[in-house]
Formats: sequence, structure tokens, C-alpha cells
Amino acid sequence: MIMSDSPIGLDVAACLFDNNAGREAFVQLKRECGRAVAVRREVEHMVQELHSKEEPPAGLSKSRAKVRLGIGWWILSDPEKAISVLDEATSSAERDYFLAISCLESERPRKAIELLDRLADQVDDGLDVALSLVWAKTDAGCLDDAQADLDKLAGDAEREPEYHYRKGYYLEHIGQSEEAVAEFEKALSLDPDHAGSTFRLAAHYAFIDETDKALEYYEKLKSAEPFYPSSMINLGVLYEDLGKVDKAIECYKAVLAREPLNWRASLYLKDAEASLSMYYDEDTARRTSHKWELLRAPISDFELTVRSRNCLAKMNIHTLGDLVSKPEEELLSYQNFGETSLLEIKQLLMEKGLSLGQDFIDVGRPSVLAEKLAVTDTSYQEDILRCPVTELKLSVRCQACMDRLGIVTIQDLVSKSIEELSAARNFGKVSLREIQEKLAEHGLKLKGEE
Repeated sequence: MIMSDSPIGLDVAACLFDNNAGREAFVQLKRECGRAVAVRREVEHMVQELHSKEEPPAGLSKSRAKVRLGIGWWILSDPEKAISVLDEATSSAERDYFLAISCLESERPRKAIELLDRLADQVDDGLDVALSLVWAKTDAGCLDDAQADLDKLAGDAEREPEYHYRKGYYLEHIGQSEEAVAEFEKALSLDPDHAGSTFRLAAHYAFIDETDKALEYYEKLKSAEPFYPSSMINLGVLYEDLGKVDKAIECYKAVLAREPLNWRASLYLKDAEASLSMYYDEDTARRTSHKWELLRAPISDFELTVRSRNCLAKMNIHTLGDLVSKPEEELLSYQNFGETSLLEIKQLLMEKGLSLGQDFIDVGRPSVLAEKLAVTDTSYQEDILRCPVTELKLSVRCQACMDRLGIVTIQDLVSKSIEELSAARNFGKVSLREIQEKLAEHGLKLKGEE
């Protein structure tokens, strides 16, 4: 077995088989997996052993071994597999806690609430469970309940950095970003290494375009524990915006070293590596990146009434991108969503240069293509075809292919066949699908398509 310098004083790989190992041991083991690839591989081996053996290891019952298998998958940052195993295990405080946390990590907050409510009456260390409940209720859109829980915890809990982190997380979701920042800063004053608060501050400053501050916080997270894959991916995106592609690649590789199955890091790494051999207009790249940053912004970052916010949460609308993809009719079809909420949301989007039912709007102004679509004249499609292909708002990779092929207008694009496009360097199935989807939004197809 691999021994570690872990402060828990255990053989970190073997603690999965230790009947007396507690929650802190597993949390620490997850951190050890992030610090050392060798430890991660040993844990992977242990998890496979638990999965393949018909009889449990000595000292563990069959039921306990199943729970430990689920915890093993959670340690390896695979909450979906953890849920599938823990769902089938017999209920216990250990099983319910890690099942709840796995549900939260895979965006199933309502199931987490059910489990944590039950746990709250069973465990002594109630603060951990209570703060996890605040997390779950915030994600589920039960914002009044989350506020009530925070009010109950105020007092002694305010000496804990995690309390201020969860309060800040809640405040973000109700649109009070300045107050949220203050809470994250309080958490850091109590624990300068609090990774969660550092991450939220980094994301906040990136959103408001204070790049230097965002970089400062993201850089700090490079060596933080627990490891935040999203922080390294976001840092990589910032580096790409600054033209530092080599540094971006380092970030994506750092994520994959710890989480080999992280599809976002894998996708971004491929794009970054491909961009090293591409030529593209930097202004276009920066504009496209900014647009997608805006569309990825959480609804919680904007001023909306509690009623509107709760309705959107119930509709599983969490970002501006989710919101602009919805037509008015779909929003109004939901229960308790009325004209007042609709007007409030339309006003918010108008201030950002966005509108409902569209996903091809350039940030800050209506696109030329949008204006063409608004024309009721029967010749509007001819106008669309005369628009520059940049109005389709293609990804950097696709736009680079357009440049190499000399495609200037949308008419130029639809005159190309799949075979002609596929012959371009770095033009693959992902790029083809993107172009087909963009054209389909306007009733257009490539040459020769049925």
C-alpha cells in the first residue's frame, strides 16, 4: 500500500477498507488523490477490487462494502457512479451523507435535501449537514428556506469560514453580488486558504472583466485543496483570452492529470492545441469569448425578484444562455409565471443586448442577422445570404476554417458541400455539426444536403 504524509495518520488507500474510518478520512483521501497521481491510482485499484470481489474485505459487511465502493467513486470525482452504487446500498448516516453530497455535485439538490433532512436528526456534527442543506436549498431554488436556515445558524456558526461561504453562495443566487463578495472575503479572513471562497471571488471578478483580480484568485487556486477543476478550466480560458495559449494548455492538462475523464478539460485542451496551428482574428476571438462568458453567467448574478428567480430555478434555467434560448410562450406556460415576471426578465435582457428566443445575438447590440430576420418582406432570405458569415457567431475554430477557405458571406458557405468543408485543415465532425446547427436556425443547409 502507498503511505502518505496525510495528517489523518492513515494509509490513505487502505482507509476504504477500514471499518472505523470516518467522514474526515474520506475527505482527506480525496485531497490526497488530487496531490499525488500515485495515490489516485492506488485508490482506483481499491475501487476496482471492491467492485469485482463477491465477498467483502475482512472487517466489512457486504452492506458496508457497497457504501465504501460508492464513496470510492466520490473520492475519484465521479458522482454519477457514486450515486448509482449508493442508491442500492442500505441506508446509514455514512451512506446518506455521501449520497447527498454526490447528488449536490451532480445537480440533484432535491434528493439531497431529503437525505440531509433525515441526517440532521441523526448526527452530532450538525453544522456540516446544516450548511450542506443551505447549499441544497439554494440550488433547488428554495431560497426562503435557505435564508431561514442561515438565520438559525447565525451566531456561533459565524466563526466558521464555511458559514460565510454558504451565505455568500446564497446571496449570489438572489442577485446580491456585492454582499456575496463581502461574505467570501469574511471567509478568507478566517481561513486564507478557503478554496471555495477563492473560487467564487475569481469567478466574480472574471465576470465583471477585472481580469487582473480574477487571475490573482485563480492562480491562488492552483495549489489549493480541495482541487477545483473548474478553476483551472476558467483560468485556462482567461489565459486563452490573453493570448497565452501555452499556459492555458498547462491548466487543462493539470485537470486531466487529476480527473482523466473530465470532458470539458479534454475538449478545451484539444481546441487550445489546435489553435496553436491556426490563424484567427484576435478581435473576433475576444468578442466571441466575451459573449459566451456573458451567456454562461448565472441568473443569480442579476437583480430579479424572488418570485421570478424561484420560477426560473424550477424551470431549470440557471444561466443567461438557458434563458435567452426560451421563447416567451414557453416561459408563460409555466405555473405561477405571469406577465410581471416576463416584463422584468425582458427588461434585464434588453439591458444586456439580449432577448428571449434567440441564441445568435452579439453582446451589446442586435446583430445584423437578427435585424434581417425581423424583416417581413419575402426577400428576407436573400438578405440573410448576403450577410457576412461572421454574423453566424461561429466558434473560433470554425471561423478560422471559414477564413482559410475564403468564405466571406453566408451565401459562400451554403454553396459549399460537406466534402469541401471537411477537406479544410482542423475541420472535423464537431465543426460540421456546429455549422449545420447555425444554418438550420435560419432554414438554411449546406450544398447537397437533403
